[in-house]
Parts: sequence; structure tokens; C-alpha cells
Amino acid sequence: MIINDSIIKVPYTTQPGMKRYDGPIFNINPNPDILKQKLIELKKWGDSLYGFGLNKSFTEKVCDHLGIQKTHSVVQLALQIEEDYAVLHKGRLHEICFCFPSSWVPAKRIGMTLEDIHRPVGDGEKLVSASQKIAEVISNSGPYRRFVWTITNSGELSQYPEAKSDLVPKGIKDLWFRMETQTTSPLGDGETSLFLVKVDTIPLEDLWNQESNRNLILNSINSMSVEVLKYKNLEQIKNLLNQ
Repeated sequence: MIINDSIIKVPYTTQPGMKRYDGPIFNINPNPDILKQKLIELKKWGDSLYGFGLNKSFTEKVCDHLGIQKTHSVVQLALQIEEDYAVLHKGRLHEICFCFPSSWVPAKRIGMTLEDIHRPVGDGEKLVSASQKIAEVISNSGPYRRFVWTITNSGELSQYPEAKSDLVPKGIKDLWFRMETQTTSPLGDGETSLFLVKVDTIPLEDLWNQESNRNLILNSINSMSVEVLKYKNLEQIKNLLNQ
């Protein structure tokens, strides 16, 4: 994994930071191990990982957009790609299958506006106020890409709330760098956008041994507000990294 100042900002910011992206929006050759892990998570947590609006389905349209086997099942769609996926329609979350959520339950967000989804984010006032405009932009242009990262006590791709590790880290060897690559793509009607998230984790030690990585991560965490540290559960980890 390569990290740089386009991924880790100093000072840290919760502003969207979405950039136009011209590359492939998903991995056309998905890692079979990740697909197997998706299936494990779906068997474990069931329909809490997915859901859809009752009035209209975009599942087949997403399949056409990605060029994958057509299905009307959000689960079967998700099991064809590495990425988790969601569809925003008129600024609301219309359908989703997230096998690797980060401390939230995907099905509970069906029908929520982008503003409501962003509201719990620490220091997220600017993100919330920009959410309606973001929903409009990503439904009409793109693709766009952004990165969201954190440091965590688990290397598991899924951080489903009921399965989060309670390990108290005592050193760098107990920590992991977790990154979400978030990509949006309009679905062509001016009202709907596809949202893809690829989750990667790597032992923090693998990055920490390089001074430039270490300084970038540490400087960004040290610039976070108290609200952001609480939201990302980084208060204790910040102290540990500064020792």
C-alpha cells in the first residue's frame, strides 16, 4: 500500500476532498479471498448488511454500468465485486450492500439523506452543509474518488459494531492502518449515483518503519480535534503513537 499527502492530509480535515478520477472505478479481476470473506460476513450478519428501497430497484442498472452479470439481487451483485456498493437517489441512500462497514449497520441507513449519514462525523459541519451539493454533483458528473483512513486495533476488513475487537493496543505491533477508497459514478439519469468502497488494511508496523510515512500519519493525527479523535476512537492510539 502506498500512502502520501493526497491520502493523509496535514492538517487533518473532514472536508470531502473528492477529486475527478479517470481510471477504472472497480477491480474487474476481484480477489477471490475477498469475495469469500464477503460471503462469510453475509452469512454471519444477514440482512443487516444490505437493503433497498421498495419503490424502485437500481440493481440491474448498476450491473449494466459495471459490465457484470445482471441480477436483481443486491447480494448477488455485491458478491461479484471486491468493493462494497451503495446507490444514492435524489440525495437519499436507496440501496446498499456493505460487507465491510466501519462501526455502523448498513441496513439502518436505507432512506437516510447524505446530510443525515454525515451528521455523526466529528467536526463534520462543513461536510454536512455540503452534502446536498455533493449528492447533486456526483449524480451528474464524475467519477470522483476520495480516501478515508484511520488507525485501528484490528486487521479485519469488517468492523461491524458487534464484532469489533476489544484488544487494548500496547504498541505499534497491535495496530493496523485501515483505508477506504471511495469512488462515485453517475448512473446517467441526473438523479442517481453509484458509490463504491474498497477497504484495505495493513499492519501499521509496515508503514511506521519508513520515516516519511511515520511523520505523515503522526502529524495528521496530532492535528485532529478532540471531536475527531473521539469519533475515530483515536484518543488512546494518539497517545500511544506519540510515546
